[in-house]
Amino acid sequence: MGCRLDEGVGNLKEILVTLKDGFCDLGGKMETVLDKQDTMFERQDSTLGEIQGLRFDMKGYMKQRFERIETDLAELKAAMRARGII
Repeated sequence: MGCRLDEGVGNLKEILVTLKDGFCDLGGKMETVLDKQDTMFERQDSTLGEIQGLRFDMKGYMKQRFERIETDLAELKAAMRARGII
């Protein structure tokens, strides 16, 4: 029975060494994953900034266009009223 116990202890030591080596390698892989994740976050922040800038530009442009359309429409209505069309 002592022989089987010694054999079991040896097997457990091998398992522990294998697990330890696996976790050491896992640390390097986790660092790589975290670096890639940081890069993706930077890209997302950049993209978000570009989208916000475009929305701001488009909002100003659309505001100007609508004001011009409203002015033109008011002038058309005034001219039509002056001629008795409406």
